[in-house]
Amino acid sequence: MASLRAQSASSSATGMIAGRIPRNREGEVQRGLRAGVPFYDPRTPFRPLDMETSRDESTQAAQAPQRPRRHSRQVVLRHTVDGEAREVRVGGGAPITVQSMTTSKTHDVETSLAEIRELAEAGADIVRVAVPRPEDADALSAIVEGSPVPIVADIHFNHKYALKALEAGVAKVRINPGNIGKPEWEREVLLAAKEKGTPIRIGVNGGSLEKDILDKHGYPRPEALFESAMRHAEVCEREGFKDVIISVKHSDVYFMIQSYRLLAAETDYPLHLGVTESGSLK
Repeated sequence: MASLRAQSASSSATGMIAGRIPRNREGEVQRGLRAGVPFYDPRTPFRPLDMETSRDESTQAAQAPQRPRRHSRQVVLRHTVDGEAREVRVGGGAPITVQSMTTSKTHDVETSLAEIRELAEAGADIVRVAVPRPEDADALSAIVEGSPVPIVADIHFNHKYALKALEAGVAKVRINPGNIGKPEWEREVLLAAKEKGTPIRIGVNGGSLEKDILDKHGYPRPEALFESAMRHAEVCEREGFKDVIISVKHSDVYFMIQSYRLLAAETDYPLHLGVTESGSLK
């Protein structure tokens, strides 16, 4: 996934707020926002890695019982490298893939491609690029042509950018249900993606839920993210569109995990796991 910066959290249990190290009543540094979650204290002096301990932990991890993988449908991301057609499979028993994203301006093609190649060399299987402006949408063809990995177009607010991305040959389009706009616009994107055979990620975000869902739940709780995802998954199903991946990202890791557990239990869609910086913390 993309590099994730440390999140500040506000919690009555730990008293943690932005920029303050949480302490207990005795003034000692709290070691977790929740049980079992380590808290990094930047004042802790650096200690060289204990190789014996590291080996022991690795051995224990290897011997731990493996949880069976959840069954999901499979989605195929197609792309071309130097004229050779390639595929990256997601879900359905395929190896877990790693997706990252660029931080450069997408319309700066040379810089974006350099960053994409660097991410690919570091092990990224898929790379997402942001498409907030018309010049970014116009640059997608060149980026797709020069990329060694499948490119995902990240679309917000303007469905026309999604249509341009599909024409440019991206391997997947991410839409945000909270800001894609009118239902007919979403349908237009789905039909175009279906015709192209291009998967779509329904990228629900705790910081941009639909107003009616947020009003109903009062806060971006796991049930709210799940409801948003299912609302748009049902639209896809009605249109006969099956190549769907879902993400339900939250700025609170605990809520994020619970949201994905709901999806995993109730659906067979392949899941894109991630944490978002969008949205305030409760």
